Amino acid sequence: PTRRSSDLSHDFNRVQMDFVAGWFGGVAGLVVGHPFDTLKVRLQTDTTGRYRGAVQCFRHIVQSEGVSLTSVLMYAYMHTHDTCTHMHTHDTYTHAHIRHLHT
Repeated sequence: PTRRSSDLSHDFNRVQMDFVAGWFGGVAGLVVGHPFDTLKVRLQTDTTGRYRGAVQCFRHIVQSEGVSLTSVLMYAYMHTHDTCTHMHTHDTYTHAHIRHLHT
Protein backbone atom coordinates (compact mmCIF):
# COMPACT_ATOMS: atom_id res chain seq x y z
CA PRO A 1 0.00 0.00 0.00
CA THR A 2 1.02 3.57 -0.67
CA ARG A 3 1.80 5.75 2.32
CA ARG A 4 0.02 9.05 2.63
CA SER A 5 1.83 12.26 3.46
CA SER A 6 -0.05 12.43 6.79
CA ASP A 7 1.50 9.05 7.74
CA LEU A 8 4.96 10.36 6.89
CA SER A 9 4.30 13.53 8.88
CA HIS A 10 3.22 11.42 11.86
CA ASP A 11 6.41 9.33 11.56
CA PHE A 12 8.53 12.49 11.45
CA ASN A 13 6.77 13.90 14.53
CA ARG A 14 7.36 10.60 16.35
CA VAL A 15 11.07 10.76 15.49
CA GLN A 16 11.21 14.31 16.84
CA MET A 17 9.51 13.25 20.07
CA ASP A 18 11.91 10.29 20.41
CA PHE A 19 14.82 12.67 19.98
CA VAL A 20 13.53 15.15 22.57
CA ALA A 21 12.70 12.40 25.07
CA GLY A 22 16.09 10.80 24.53
CA TRP A 23 17.84 14.13 24.94
CA PHE A 24 16.13 14.86 28.26
CA GLY A 25 16.76 11.28 29.41
CA GLY A 26 20.41 11.58 28.49
CA VAL A 27 20.84 14.90 30.28
CA ALA A 28 19.09 13.57 33.39
CA GLY A 29 21.31 10.49 33.37
CA LEU A 30 24.39 12.64 32.94
CA VAL A 31 23.53 15.15 35.65
CA VAL A 32 22.62 12.49 38.21
CA GLY A 33 24.83 9.57 37.30
CA HIS A 34 28.15 10.85 36.03
CA PRO A 35 29.37 12.66 39.19
CA PHE A 36 28.51 9.67 41.37
CA ASP A 37 30.16 7.27 38.95
CA THR A 38 33.32 9.38 38.89
CA LEU A 39 33.44 9.42 42.70
CA LYS A 40 32.83 5.69 42.89
CA VAL A 41 35.65 4.91 40.47
CA ARG A 42 38.07 7.26 42.23
CA LEU A 43 37.27 5.78 45.64
CA GLN A 44 37.51 2.18 44.37
CA THR A 45 40.85 2.70 42.64
CA ASP A 46 42.47 4.75 45.42
CA THR A 47 45.23 2.49 46.74
CA THR A 48 47.11 5.29 48.54
CA GLY A 49 44.38 6.21 51.05
CA ARG A 50 44.29 9.75 49.72
CA TYR A 51 40.53 10.06 50.09
CA ARG A 52 38.78 9.80 53.48
CA GLY A 53 35.32 9.73 51.94
CA ALA A 54 33.12 10.84 49.06
CA VAL A 55 32.90 14.50 50.10
CA GLN A 56 36.66 14.85 50.46
CA CYS A 57 37.15 13.04 47.13
CA PHE A 58 34.68 15.41 45.43
CA ARG A 59 36.42 18.47 46.86
CA HIS A 60 39.81 17.17 45.71
CA ILE A 61 38.56 16.57 42.16
CA VAL A 62 37.02 20.05 41.90
CA GLN A 63 40.08 21.78 43.38
CA SER A 64 42.73 19.87 41.43
CA GLU A 65 40.97 19.27 38.12
CA GLY A 66 38.20 21.82 38.08
CA VAL A 67 34.97 21.52 36.17
CA SER A 68 35.19 22.50 32.52
CA LEU A 69 31.98 23.57 30.83
CA THR A 70 33.41 22.42 27.50
CA SER A 71 34.08 18.90 28.74
CA VAL A 72 30.66 18.70 30.40
CA LEU A 73 28.92 19.82 27.21
CA MET A 74 30.97 17.44 25.07
CA TYR A 75 30.16 14.50 27.34
CA ALA A 76 26.50 15.56 27.42
CA TYR A 77 26.39 15.64 23.62
CA MET A 78 27.89 12.16 23.31
CA HIS A 79 25.73 10.68 26.04
CA THR A 80 22.46 12.22 24.89
CA HIS A 81 23.10 11.15 21.29
CA ASP A 82 23.31 7.52 22.44
CA THR A 83 20.15 7.86 24.51
CA CYS A 84 18.26 9.50 21.63
CA THR A 85 19.28 6.65 19.34
CA HIS A 86 18.19 4.03 21.88
CA MET A 87 14.85 5.74 22.52
CA HIS A 88 14.07 5.97 18.80
CA THR A 89 15.14 2.38 18.09
CA HIS A 90 13.05 1.05 20.98
CA ASP A 91 10.02 3.11 19.96
CA THR A 92 10.28 2.06 16.31
CA TYR A 93 10.55 -1.63 17.25
CA THR A 94 7.63 -1.37 19.69
CA HIS A 95 5.35 0.29 17.12
CA ALA A 96 6.31 -2.24 14.45
CA HIS A 97 5.66 -5.12 16.84
CA ILE A 98 2.27 -3.72 17.85
CA ARG A 99 1.28 -3.20 14.18
CA HIS A 100 2.33 -6.80 13.46
CA LEU A 101 0.20 -8.13 16.33
CA HIS A 102 -2.86 -6.31 15.03
CA THR A 103 -2.58 -7.56 11.46
